[in-house]
Amino acid sequence: MYLSRIPKNIKVKIVAINAQAALKKRLASLGIGIGKEVEVLETTLQKNTIKIAIGLGSIALRLDEAKCIEVEACA
Repeated sequence: MYLSRIPKNIKVKIVAINAQAALKKRLASLGIGIGKEVEVLETTLQKNTIKIAIGLGSIALRLDEAKCIEVEACA
């Protein structure tokens, strides 16, 4: 399942990032990597941006970026 399809207030774990090297590097600089737990906090009305919580902070991602991030439910 991809991060772009996760409903609000659900915690998931990142299992893969299927993106080009430049985007992977950018996401890594934001703390987004394999094994990290994230939670979807909000989506915009147009559904083109999502806000996620990771660690103690939050980050807004474009929907296209979220479609590259494979996740699974937290145990």
